[in-house]
Amino acid sequence: MNSMTGYGRAAIENARFRAHIALRSVNHRSLDVVVRMREPYRASEAAARRAVAQRLARGRVEAVIEIEALGAGLGSIELRMEVVASLVEELAKLRPLLGERIELSAGDVLGFPGAIAVSSEGAAWQDPDEEWLLAGIDQALDELIASRSREGAALAAVLSATLEQLVEAVRTLDAQREVVRAELADRYRKRIVDLAADTELDPGRLAQEVAILLEKSDVAEELDRLRGHCEHFASALGSADPVGKRLDFLAQEIARELNTLAAKSRDLELTRVVLDARLFCERLREQVQNVE
Repeated sequence: MNSMTGYGRAAIENARFRAHIALRSVNHRSLDVVVRMREPYRASEAAARRAVAQRLARGRVEAVIEIEALGAGLGSIELRMEVVASLVEELAKLRPLLGERIELSAGDVLGFPGAIAVSSEGAAWQDPDEEWLLAGIDQALDELIASRSREGAALAAVLSATLEQLVEAVRTLDAQREVVRAELADRYRKRIVDLAADTELDPGRLAQEVAILLEKSDVAEELDRLRGHCEHFASALGSADPVGKRLDFLAQEIARELNTLAAKSRDLELTRVVLDARLFCERLREQVQNVE
């Protein structure tokens, strides 16, 4: 079992680039990958997202990738005359309004965005560089998955212990069911007799009415389904596949059966056990939100 929270990083370097990769993941209903890279390397963002998606099933993953070009000498500086000419033309339109001549210095021109273009030798991002980067992302993913696995093992232990408490509560409910059923039968019979004190009751009709009341309060089906859900939950805990969504669904089904038990319960002791079971179920529902 893996958690959805974790952290992984990698530092890689080749003859032309150095990269620092940091991956952080938190809980999310599905897989959401966000990659942050600077130009001119952003063309590899999609490939980076695919690399993460191939190895993770759920969680919000933020990948921060810093790339630095190594040994990139100054290739050339180009003055973009079309930009300078456009600047001069636009400034000339201000002269009638200001009533004075506007002078441009060399610093003004060089400082204008887009007026000069600087190219570096040997720093162009190429397909082999993307493959090199993806190998580094795999290294960071190894660390991230190991981190998620360690937390997942702790989660599995907590879930297993809580599930055992829930199963024990179900056993208690099952063991008390027949005793409570007999007590309820006596209680219903006495109540009907008291309500019909001035009426002669037919024994057969009395037995029929008691049976109807007992059927409405019987919890055998709910207990059977609860046992099945708990067994399924325990089986999923041992799976090597991502089971977070399945566990979440099972916890919801367990909660639904316990709510029905609470509504049907007519015995104080059974109600107390059901409340304990609902508490254990709520703990399960909280913890499974962290499972991949």
